[in-house]
Amino acid sequence: MRGNGMGMSDMTGLGTGRMIEKGATAVAVECVRATRALYRILRDARREGGLAEAIEAGPEALERILVGFGYRFASARKYARCVWRFYDALGRPDLAHLRDDDVVSYLAYLCALGRGNATLRLHLCAIRAVFDGLMELGITTGMRHVPRPRQRPPATREEALAVLRACATSRERFIVGQLTGTGIMPGQLCILGIPEIPPVPVPGEETNSAGAAEPHPASLGVFPADASGIHWLLPSPKGRGPISTRTLRRIVRRIVARVAAGAGVHVTCTALRKAGPVALPASA
Repeated sequence: MRGNGMGMSDMTGLGTGRMIEKGATAVAVECVRATRALYRILRDARREGGLAEAIEAGPEALERILVGFGYRFASARKYARCVWRFYDALGRPDLAHLRDDDVVSYLAYLCALGRGNATLRLHLCAIRAVFDGLMELGITTGMRHVPRPRQRPPATREEALAVLRACATSRERFIVGQLTGTGIMPGQLCILGIPEIPPVPVPGEETNSAGAAEPHPASLGVFPADASGIHWLLPSPKGRGPISTRTLRRIVRRIVARVAAGAGVHVTCTALRKAGPVALPASA
């Protein structure tokens, strides 16, 4: 009985172990070759196919492509808009001609507009993910992220109560109450809604005076802003759909501005989210 150098015994004396070893090696080599070929095909498709066309088409098309690549809906939306702003600010050039100088000049442009570190980090992450991660253009190689922004401290109980007292409408009280009471993110608060569920007659179920089935209670939830058949808790006054996150932040800034001069209150949506539940006294 002879060994084949791998701890395998060749009981036949015909070199069977060696033949198996060679066959397994050949299969492994072919698998590596096939994987590399598939990678090149996917890489070329990303460079020349739907991704490049989506970038040129606009943020909505790019957002759908990024979701298809496995990005979460919220991340895909942010990245798509950042990439589109970058592409549009450069005059919509040929994507194959993008260089690292374009990224540097764009970040400098954002700084000139007064954008903070958080915005710069987001745009650089988006540009790197799309143009380097997916298209392999290498235009952000060696670039370091700007420092993370300083964490905003939570609003104090007194500040949160002052903002709540400054609310002039039920909608404003609802916004501030949800931010402090639940810690919900502004983007999620905007798209809170209740779906329209048409009544379905069920044998033996009670009906109203008109003979129609009573509507089933619908549950409150978070829905895409472009969803139809939703009763939004914060509907947009301009038409269908909910208000935008930008509008909600603007509403909070207006409320804070009413008390800022006299009370020295300067808080944001993030600070209110961290404040915890507050409520006005019964006599307020």
